Amino acid sequence: MHTASTSLTISVGLSWCLTLIGGLALAGCTQEYEISAGPVDVNPEDILECGFTPISGTQLSVYDCNPVFAGTDEAWGKSFISVGFRAQEILGHPFFQIWYAARPEGVAEGQWGLGYAISENGTEWITHPNNPLVQEDGGWDRTNIDALQIVWDTQLNEYVLWYQGYALADNPANQTWGMGVKTSADGAAWQDFNDGEMILDFSKSYNGIRYCWPMGVTHGALEGYSGFIAGAPDSINTDVCQMYRFTGQDLSDTSSFEFEAEPLLRAGPETYDTAGHASVAVVKWDDEQYFMFYVGFREWIEGNGYIYSNKHSLNMATSPDANVWSKSPDNPLPINLLQPGVVSDVAAQRVGSRIHLWVTDYYEDLGKEAVGYYIFEPDIKVHP
Repeated sequence: MHTASTSLTISVGLSWCLTLIGGLALAGCTQEYEISAGPVDVNPEDILECGFTPISGTQLSVYDCNPVFAGTDEAWGKSFISVGFRAQEILGHPFFQIWYAARPEGVAEGQWGLGYAISENGTEWITHPNNPLVQEDGGWDRTNIDALQIVWDTQLNEYVLWYQGYALADNPANQTWGMGVKTSADGAAWQDFNDGEMILDFSKSYNGIRYCWPMGVTHGALEGYSGFIAGAPDSINTDVCQMYRFTGQDLSDTSSFEFEAEPLLRAGPETYDTAGHASVAVVKWDDEQYFMFYVGFREWIEGNGYIYSNKHSLNMATSPDANVWSKSPDNPLPINLLQPGVVSDVAAQRVGSRIHLWVTDYYEDLGKEAVGYYIFEPDIKVHP
């Protein structure tokens, strides 16, 4: 990877220091600065340990050393649940952060923790020495947290974590299921938002729509929050969690958030997402071309007192304006995601002439979910 010729200390909201390849130093501070000299177009095969194999008939290539993140050796977090991903440019170079929910091996529910790791190439990760940064404390989200979404709020000067949480109980009346939020100035020390209570109760209906989990949340200095949330109208008798869009300016006034009444992307009628959508990432390619990568699923299965999304697939949609989307006729993309379990995640980031994808998938040789790395090249037709 090309880097600045001299070392430069840049504050990026970290709480420990890492010297990246080529002398780019990242110092732990609580303030974040937008410093960029424009995107650097680097072929990842020139800088990574392994190469990429084109996936025939697609614009995708798969990293030959997948998975790139399968949890860690940390005793508290051997059982991987979900990952929230964030990328930013520093002097034109991508820098990657992940926050991951996990629990001890052999533990089916509860005892979860939140870990943090950083990378300068998206494949090799250094974990925070104080992991887990957050631990389950018996609250409304004591059974599990997943569908993690991480953004940097330029108004609050803090990281904001959105997530789905729930607590199961023998008596369904005592169960809780909702969307929670936590904030952090440095990505490591997290505080409960809204006094630790959920900001949306998924057991309730809001303006005739039942919601399931957050997806693909972003924040901009001028436009505020923009994101996607899975849900379905009360009039639908089956369990469907399809994609709706929401916007909001100020996290301190969640009542000002607006949720669109019509789905941005409907579940089905295609079989690959007939039950709904689990995760989404949108990339602006140019002023007239947007790419959406999303995880759809085909069915639900029951287990441990609630239902899981099952038979996931990675899919793509395109749009000229980010408002009207067309599903790709080539869906589903040839990446498996067919095992039950956690809500699968997808993250995407444009780097130069390529879109980089990180997809949570089930790896049979590991017997668990892990994160795989892919490259999507819009400027080629398809790989032969």
